[in-house]
Amino acid sequence: MENIHAYRLIRNEQDLPMLVTEKTIEYQSQPEIICPKVIVDVLQDVFNVSKQTEESTFLITLDANRISGVFEMSRGSADRCICDLRGLFTRVLLTTSPVSFVTAHNHPSNTNKTSPSDMDIAIVERIKEAAKVFGLNYFDNIIIGRNDYLSFKNEGLL
Repeated sequence: MENIHAYRLIRNEQDLPMLVTEKTIEYQSQPEIICPKVIVDVLQDVFNVSKQTEESTFLITLDANRISGVFEMSRGSADRCICDLRGLFTRVLLTTSPVSFVTAHNHPSNTNKTSPSDMDIAIVERIKEAAKVFGLNYFDNIIIGRNDYLSFKNEGLL
């Protein structure tokens, strides 16, 4: 059995950021990240993402195509959510041996709309530029609808 850990960022007694395990999901063998569907399945297992009623932002850190951490970054309203770049990269850099990472968010409306908004495209560009500064591979951004998903990588948007 192999575990995937969902983490939460807290401050310790010295007021420094640290990660604590919030939830652990057991798998027979850890899924290898070879396609966006695997990420969507893991987020569904950990956060039941397609059933959420608020838009949420997620981060998955990878070490050579294996998941090293899963995070719910923020939760917003029915149609928007804030993506804090400082918080995102704090989590990425605190995760053991991050090589690359994936961001994702859900579109919880009943329309199953997974097409990216102008804001979605703009924030992905900002994350991509910041990842270059840290020498990290921004592997993909995925929008998850009720019954469908869209991969920026597969659509040539990343």
